[in-house]
Amino acid sequence: MEMVVERVVEHPIDTVFDLIADQTKTTQWCLALTECKLTTDGAIDQGSKRVVSRKFLGVKLDWEFDLDAFERPRVMTWSTKKGKAPMVDTYTLEEAGSGTRIRHFIDTQPTGLLALLGPIAKAKGTEDMAKDLAALEGLLDAA
Repeated sequence: MEMVVERVVEHPIDTVFDLIADQTKTTQWCLALTECKLTTDGAIDQGSKRVVSRKFLGVKLDWEFDLDAFERPRVMTWSTKKGKAPMVDTYTLEEAGSGTRIRHFIDTQPTGLLALLGPIAKAKGTEDMAKDLAALEGLLDAA
């Protein structure tokens, strides 16, 4: 199941990328997350690992992600093969006039109840992704 949202924000690409990469602030703009933290030492980079928890359609989901691509300030791709919804989660950024276009793409293969809910899960996931980018923009505007 593929989900994608885009948003243009009036902030420099480096600033936007750095906020997305800052895992200590992720729960401030990924509104459904209850936890997000790096589990590897040092600065975030390709090969870093993180744990993420959230509720989705009433189901608690926990993931352990690997950072597969980290190309500042353009691409960040996390992936997980475990849990109820294995996925690849990619942010792609590009300059758009004086601002930045953010493209958030998720490719997931849900199992169990989430797989049965297909179109509903996709609609809710896409809606949540759009709300997250709006919250990200609000956090950028407040800085």
